[in-house]
Amino acid sequence: MARHERLVQRGSESLVLDHYLEALMRKPGALPSSVPLAQARQAGTFTCDHERYWAAARRGLGDSLGTRALIEVLLLHRTFSIDAIRSAICAVLDAGIVAPEAVAIEARSQAGQHLAAVIAIGEASVSSPRIDMTRYDRPPPDLARYDGLLGDNRAPQMPREAPEEVPSEEGAGLLAGSSR
Repeated sequence: MARHERLVQRGSESLVLDHYLEALMRKPGALPSSVPLAQARQAGTFTCDHERYWAAARRGLGDSLGTRALIEVLLLHRTFSIDAIRSAICAVLDAGIVAPEAVAIEARSQAGQHLAAVIAIGEASVSSPRIDMTRYDRPPPDLARYDGLLGDNRAPQMPREAPEEVPSEEGAGLLAGSSR
Protein backbone atom coordinates (compact mmCIF):
# COMPACT_ATOMS: atom_id res chain seq x y z
CA MET A 1 0.00 0.00 0.00
CA ALA A 2 1.31 3.43 -0.87
CA ARG A 3 0.73 6.76 0.84
CA HIS A 4 0.84 10.06 -0.97
CA GLU A 5 0.52 13.60 0.27
CA ARG A 6 -2.74 15.35 -0.51
CA LEU A 7 -2.39 17.66 -3.49
CA VAL A 8 -4.54 20.77 -3.70
CA GLN A 9 -3.55 22.10 -7.13
CA ARG A 10 -5.32 20.71 -10.15
CA GLY A 11 -3.02 18.70 -12.41
CA SER A 12 -0.18 18.41 -9.90
CA GLU A 13 1.38 15.04 -9.17
CA SER A 14 3.38 13.60 -6.32
CA LEU A 15 5.72 10.80 -7.29
CA VAL A 16 7.60 8.94 -4.57
CA LEU A 17 11.02 7.70 -5.69
CA ASP A 18 10.72 4.54 -3.58
CA HIS A 19 7.77 3.35 -5.68
CA TYR A 20 9.89 3.29 -8.84
CA LEU A 21 13.11 1.69 -7.60
CA GLU A 22 12.44 -1.82 -8.93
CA ALA A 23 11.70 -0.44 -12.42
CA LEU A 24 14.75 1.83 -12.26
CA MET A 25 16.92 -1.15 -11.29
CA ARG A 26 16.14 -2.65 -14.71
CA LYS A 27 16.61 0.70 -16.50
CA PRO A 28 19.20 2.63 -14.47
CA GLY A 29 19.74 5.14 -17.26
CA ALA A 30 16.27 6.55 -16.58
CA LEU A 31 17.10 7.65 -13.02
CA PRO A 32 19.04 10.88 -13.67
CA SER A 33 16.21 12.54 -15.60
CA SER A 34 13.30 10.98 -13.72
CA VAL A 35 10.55 13.09 -12.19
CA PRO A 36 10.52 11.06 -8.94
CA LEU A 37 14.23 11.85 -8.43
CA ALA A 38 13.65 15.55 -9.08
CA GLN A 39 10.79 15.58 -6.58
CA ALA A 40 12.87 13.66 -4.02
CA ARG A 41 15.65 16.23 -4.37
CA GLN A 42 13.18 19.07 -3.97
CA ALA A 43 11.59 17.44 -0.92
CA GLY A 44 15.00 16.82 0.67
CA THR A 45 14.66 13.03 0.85
CA PHE A 46 17.45 12.59 -1.71
CA THR A 47 20.23 14.27 0.24
CA CYS A 48 23.72 15.50 -0.52
CA ASP A 49 25.01 12.25 1.05
CA HIS A 50 23.07 10.28 -1.55
CA GLU A 51 24.53 12.54 -4.27
CA ARG A 52 28.07 11.95 -2.95
CA TYR A 53 27.56 8.19 -2.86
CA TRP A 54 26.10 8.18 -6.38
CA ALA A 55 29.03 10.20 -7.74
CA ALA A 56 31.57 7.91 -6.06
CA ALA A 57 29.76 4.78 -7.22
CA ARG A 58 29.62 6.02 -10.81
CA ARG A 59 33.34 6.87 -10.70
CA GLY A 60 34.24 3.48 -9.26
CA LEU A 61 31.80 1.19 -11.05
CA GLY A 62 30.68 3.07 -14.14
CA ASP A 63 27.40 4.82 -14.82
CA SER A 64 25.10 1.82 -15.03
CA LEU A 65 26.54 -0.24 -12.17
CA GLY A 66 27.05 2.86 -10.05
CA THR A 67 23.41 3.84 -10.50
CA ARG A 68 22.31 0.31 -9.65
CA ALA A 69 24.45 0.49 -6.50
CA LEU A 70 22.69 3.73 -5.55
CA ILE A 71 19.30 2.11 -6.14
CA GLU A 72 20.28 -0.77 -3.83
CA VAL A 73 21.19 1.81 -1.19
CA LEU A 74 17.86 3.57 -1.72
CA LEU A 75 16.08 0.25 -1.22
CA LEU A 76 17.72 0.06 2.22
CA HIS A 77 15.50 2.95 3.28
CA ARG A 78 12.67 0.43 3.47
CA THR A 79 14.49 -1.30 6.32
CA PHE A 80 16.58 1.37 8.04
CA SER A 81 16.00 4.95 9.12
CA ILE A 82 17.19 7.87 7.02
CA ASP A 83 19.72 8.80 9.70
CA ALA A 84 21.20 5.28 9.78
CA ILE A 85 21.53 5.22 5.98
CA ARG A 86 23.07 8.70 5.81
CA SER A 87 25.65 7.95 8.48
CA ALA A 88 26.35 4.57 6.84
CA ILE A 89 26.92 6.26 3.49
CA CYS A 90 29.35 8.72 5.09
CA ALA A 91 31.26 5.96 6.89
CA VAL A 92 31.51 3.83 3.76
CA LEU A 93 32.65 6.74 1.60
CA ASP A 94 35.25 7.70 4.22
CA ALA A 95 36.58 4.12 4.01
CA GLY A 96 36.78 4.45 0.22
CA ILE A 97 34.16 1.78 -0.47
CA VAL A 98 31.21 2.03 -2.86
CA ALA A 99 29.60 -1.41 -2.47
CA PRO A 100 25.92 -1.17 -1.46
CA GLU A 101 26.46 -4.22 0.74
CA ALA A 102 28.93 -2.19 2.78
CA VAL A 103 26.27 0.48 3.32
CA ALA A 104 23.87 -2.23 4.52
CA ILE A 105 26.47 -3.63 6.93
CA GLU A 106 27.25 -0.18 8.29
CA ALA A 107 23.53 0.62 8.64
CA ARG A 108 23.19 -2.54 10.70
CA SER A 109 26.13 -1.41 12.80
CA GLN A 110 24.22 1.75 13.54
CA ALA A 111 21.71 -0.61 15.11
CA GLY A 112 24.41 -2.22 17.26
CA GLN A 113 26.69 -4.30 15.04
CA HIS A 114 30.34 -3.76 14.03
CA LEU A 115 31.95 -1.37 11.52
CA ALA A 116 34.94 -3.68 11.11
CA ALA A 117 33.00 -5.86 8.66
CA VAL A 118 32.65 -2.87 6.32
CA ILE A 119 36.39 -2.29 6.12
CA ALA A 120 36.93 -5.99 5.38
CA ILE A 121 34.94 -5.54 2.17
CA GLY A 122 37.21 -2.79 0.80
CA GLU A 123 39.12 -4.78 -1.79
CA ALA A 124 36.05 -6.67 -3.02
CA SER A 125 34.15 -3.46 -3.79
CA VAL A 126 36.94 -2.05 -5.95
CA SER A 127 36.78 -4.86 -8.50
CA SER A 128 33.12 -5.86 -8.24
CA PRO A 129 29.87 -4.45 -6.90
CA ARG A 130 29.26 -7.79 -5.15
CA ILE A 131 31.05 -9.06 -2.05
CA ASP A 132 33.21 -12.16 -2.38
CA MET A 133 31.59 -14.43 0.18
CA THR A 134 34.21 -17.19 -0.05
CA ARG A 135 36.09 -15.73 2.90
CA TYR A 136 33.11 -16.67 5.08
CA ASP A 137 33.15 -20.35 4.06
CA ARG A 138 33.44 -22.78 6.93
CA PRO A 139 34.14 -26.51 6.87
CA PRO A 140 31.09 -28.73 7.23
CA PRO A 141 30.34 -29.90 10.76
CA ASP A 142 31.77 -33.22 11.93
CA LEU A 143 28.85 -35.60 12.42
CA ALA A 144 30.86 -38.64 13.51
CA ARG A 145 29.71 -38.37 17.14
CA TYR A 146 26.10 -37.99 16.05
CA ASP A 147 26.40 -40.99 13.74
CA GLY A 148 27.86 -42.97 16.64
CA LEU A 149 24.85 -42.13 18.76
CA LEU A 150 22.49 -43.28 16.06
CA GLY A 151 24.40 -46.53 15.54
CA ASP A 152 24.33 -47.49 19.24
CA ASN A 153 20.71 -46.63 19.96
CA ARG A 154 18.91 -48.03 16.96
CA ALA A 155 16.24 -50.60 17.71
CA PRO A 156 17.02 -53.98 16.16
CA GLN A 157 15.06 -54.66 13.01
CA MET A 158 12.71 -57.61 13.38
CA PRO A 159 11.92 -59.64 10.25
CA ARG A 160 8.45 -58.97 8.98
CA GLU A 161 6.05 -61.83 9.18
CA ALA A 162 3.06 -62.22 6.96
CA PRO A 163 -0.13 -61.31 8.80
CA GLU A 164 -2.33 -64.18 9.86
CA GLU A 165 -5.41 -64.59 7.77
CA VAL A 166 -8.67 -65.25 9.50
CA PRO A 167 -10.77 -67.64 7.44
CA SER A 168 -14.32 -66.75 6.64
CA GLU A 169 -17.09 -69.28 6.47
CA GLU A 170 -17.22 -69.19 2.68
CA GLY A 171 -13.53 -69.68 2.05
CA ALA A 172 -12.68 -71.87 5.05
CA GLY A 173 -12.00 -74.87 2.87
CA LEU A 174 -9.69 -72.96 0.54
CA LEU A 175 -7.45 -71.65 3.31
CA ALA A 176 -7.32 -74.93 5.15
CA GLY A 177 -5.44 -76.49 2.28
CA SER A 178 -8.24 -78.33 0.56
CA SER A 179 -8.13 -78.37 -3.17
CA ARG A 180 -10.86 -78.75 -5.74
